[in-house]
Order: sequence, then C-alpha cells, then structure tokens
Amino acid sequence: MSNASLEDNCTEAVEFLTDFCISNAYRVIKAWWELGDSLLVKYNHFRIYNAEKRSIGRVATPKWWNEVVTEYDKLEPLDKKKPKPQSKAKK
Repeated sequence: MSNASLEDNCTEAVEFLTDFCISNAYRVIKAWWELGDSLLVKYNHFRIYNAEKRSIGRVATPKWWNEVVTEYDKLEPLDKKKPKPQSKAKK
C-alpha cells in the first residue's frame, strides 16, 4: 500500500467518523427535545395528559405526601362547608 492511498484511507476514515459523530449527536439532541416536550405536555400543571385518549387526569399523590406538603407550606385545609369567597370583577 502506498503512502498516498494510506493517507486517502485515513482522510476517508476521519470524514466518516466525523459525519457519524455529528449525525449521532443531532439524533440524541432531537430525542432529548422530544422527551422534554412530551414530559411538558404530559405533566403540565400537575395533571397527566393522555395523548392517545386525549384526556386529562390528576396526578395521584399519597396521603403522607399531602400531609408533609401541607405542614411544610403551612397550608390549611379548605372547609368544604364554607362558601368560597366571590372575586370582584374588574371594571
């Protein structure tokens, strides 16, 4: 094998590997963006969106989680017997 053909093979190998790595990186970036978009749509506003059924459901949280969050944020449970205050409409 001559030096010229060896250099051509090396150049082709470098080009091949560079193209492969770049196209692979683009595929990975595209996959991450698709994952991010699907997670954002599915779990937006603490709701679960089912794209196949086109329905929205609530994220079920265990009772212990609700108690910890209530205690941490110093929240008070809503009294279901009391009517909710009416918001005044802006004029």
